Amino acid sequence: MAEVASRVYDEENVMSVRRRAYRDPETGAVATRWMVDVDIQLPNGKRKRIRKVCSLQNKRAAEKCERDLRNELFRSVGPPVTTQPTPAAAPEPSQPTQEVPTFAAFAKVFMATYAKANNKPSEQASKQSILDNYLLPRFRTRRLDSFKVLDIDQLKAEMLDEGYNRKTINNSMAVWAKLLHYAQDQELIAKTPRFKFLKIREEKFDFFDFDEIERLVAAATDEPERRAMILLGAEAGLRMGEMLALTQDCVDYRSGNLTIWENDWQGNVGSTKGGDRRTVPMTPRLRAALQAIRHLRADLVLCSGEGKRWTKHIVRAALRTICRRAGLRVVGAHVLRHTFCSHLAMRKAAPKAIQELAGHKSLKVTLRYMHLTETALRDTMRLLEQRGDGSEGARDGGGGDEVTAR
Repeated sequence: MAEVASRVYDEENVMSVRRRAYRDPETGAVATRWMVDVDIQLPNGKRKRIRKVCSLQNKRAAEKCERDLRNELFRSVGPPVTTQPTPAAAPEPSQPTQEVPTFAAFAKVFMATYAKANNKPSEQASKQSILDNYLLPRFRTRRLDSFKVLDIDQLKAEMLDEGYNRKTINNSMAVWAKLLHYAQDQELIAKTPRFKFLKIREEKFDFFDFDEIERLVAAATDEPERRAMILLGAEAGLRMGEMLALTQDCVDYRSGNLTIWENDWQGNVGSTKGGDRRTVPMTPRLRAALQAIRHLRADLVLCSGEGKRWTKHIVRAALRTICRRAGLRVVGAHVLRHTFCSHLAMRKAAPKAIQELAGHKSLKVTLRYMHLTETALRDTMRLLEQRGDGSEGARDGGGGDEVTAR
């Protein structure tokens, strides 16, 4: 394992503090620990080497442990036996200061280590795009320990002036903050400035109403694959990547369920956006549409005549064609998913049920659709018009039970 510490050498003694892999003699578990490794020549001319794990696991405590151990060894042996005068001790050389890398240099390390180990390919591509377009042009030569809160506010102000939306700015700051915190974890910098993100107003989303979705499905009647694709989004809530990754064994015609647990991003198949598997019951129309395109060309549900995987460009082109044929506005595939959630909300489905069916990680995302339940809200407000016995009382003081204030 690479050592994460500095060493100090002189002509007679070798002392070092290092962080290295250590196997516990009792449990056999391997962990990284701060250790002291002292190889010293004593005043009596003998050499002695001692290795031990420090009781307190941080660099400063380990260095103190090393000094105490060295002094204890000298005291235990006593003064050297010599008739020659002891030369004055040379000043102990100062510990070399670790050089702090620039933003550009550490960005390469960040992407090659943290991002590769912890992020899906789509997330890695997003981080790299943010670095290339927004952060590296501004901070390429800056040292990691030079950033202040003022730099964060300046970035926000500049990007707002350049017309970027608040979500893009927040995404850029999130990558910046993650990179600096990772550098802090590697003990390259002592602290990071505090990041305060911009407030984002709730964004409007588009969806097809009940009549529009029927027109869209009808326009794809003669094209079974495109019809199935539309219904996978509008009646099962699949994301485009989930449609592309859907395999035959994920469709259970006997139970009538779809199992969604993979996502396709530019040919790379991994877990879904939320990382969880979910089960969605099929509507009769969706079930019939999928049965109509069952094939033996490949394991994939949506594929070409040669069994090749569909791409996002094929999905977008197909949806564009069907929208124009139906006389509707041209939309992206995610509008079909919005339609699924919106129709459930308009039919008074419970928010928690919509969350589970759509695979939303947070209920807050699902609640965006709840403003569509106008009928449910009106029914709720009518509860205020009822008296204790359940009958309706007159409003504006007419016919209601008299209440005496106390």
